[in-house]
Amino acid sequence: MEGFKQDFVSRIWFTYRREFPTLAGSAYTTDCGWGCMLRSGQMMLAQALVCHFLGRAWRWQNSSPRNELIHRTIVRWFGDLSSKSTPFSLHRLVGIGESSGKKAGDWYGPASVAHIIKQSLEVCAKDEPLLSDICVYVAQDCTVYKKDVLSLCGQEDDCDSNNVRSTVASSRSTCLRPKGIIVLVPVRLGGEILNPIYFKCVQAILSNEHCIGIIGGRPRHSLYFVGWQEDKLIHLDPHYCQEAVDVRSPNFPLQSFHCMSPRKLSFSRMDPSCTIGFYCRTRADVSRFLASCNEVSSFFSDLNVLWGLALASFRRVIWHESVRKERRNWDLLLQQIVLQVLTPPHPQADYPVFVVAENSEQHHVLPYGLVQSLGCDQSFAEYAGEAQQSEDEDYEEFVFL
Repeated sequence: MEGFKQDFVSRIWFTYRREFPTLAGSAYTTDCGWGCMLRSGQMMLAQALVCHFLGRAWRWQNSSPRNELIHRTIVRWFGDLSSKSTPFSLHRLVGIGESSGKKAGDWYGPASVAHIIKQSLEVCAKDEPLLSDICVYVAQDCTVYKKDVLSLCGQEDDCDSNNVRSTVASSRSTCLRPKGIIVLVPVRLGGEILNPIYFKCVQAILSNEHCIGIIGGRPRHSLYFVGWQEDKLIHLDPHYCQEAVDVRSPNFPLQSFHCMSPRKLSFSRMDPSCTIGFYCRTRADVSRFLASCNEVSSFFSDLNVLWGLALASFRRVIWHESVRKERRNWDLLLQQIVLQVLTPPHPQADYPVFVVAENSEQHHVLPYGLVQSLGCDQSFAEYAGEAQQSEDEDYEEFVFL
């Protein structure tokens, strides 16, 4: 129990803040009432950075002076300021969200936040050398493409975590390869409520050594899930409004960035829309993570994998061909096709939270048998594999039957 307490308290906790500098293009000086999903995303990203620079075994209570400097640097990156020195601040994340039509005061979904996290790291890596050796992969259609992930994390070299830690402490340039990688998988685990069939899968995912948590929560009430006990999820809650902290001060207080009291939520109350996070430091970690995915995400036949991938590809074509504002209507058509044509071979089998596919996303094509059943020719299947998905990051309706 003591080990759990030390681990939980060491997690960086981001909550609503008030009286911070006004968000650009608005009159907001607080995110109370609307910024909870962004705060949850900040917490998951912070945990990945802790694993990257300090290691998963780091504990705040026993932190050395050098590691405490790194810890403080990570917290400072999330300070509520619009500055290059705070690349993951609420101000910077809201600014990135504007490119997808979001603005201060809007509510953000877990998939939207996944893409904002990815863009924020890509942008800040140009200004902050310490962050140039970590990247983000966001899965599409609940599918992690192995080749794409391995390509992002690069080649092994003489870099190791000790080099990275000393680099942060001394503020010198760091190794660019291999890159640590954060894998974010937006999923929807049911219709209006969480499908009970996924309870054990979620437990297995949170128990995975590479998992950095799940951002989701209750409907319109975001939480950051970090573990589970029996039939309840353990979480950090951003719905606590605190005074903004000026992180520009060399010795700014850290107490408000750590929570001392874990809270729990019943699995049955969890919103089905969420984003799962994983972190891998090396290519070897990535290989172990990918190998473990089938164990933690599902127990089902290869035929059902092919069915799931076929559905994902056909959905991409529909998205590509339709007008964005009419995509929900296309989804209704897709569901009808699923019921009439794409019925899975084993209706009673469990379905995966997500799947791992070989090759890259651009190489994925519709199976020829499926093309025939839809009355399409093979050129349509080839087009399906080559078409780029028209991505709307606000679209949270992941169909996962």
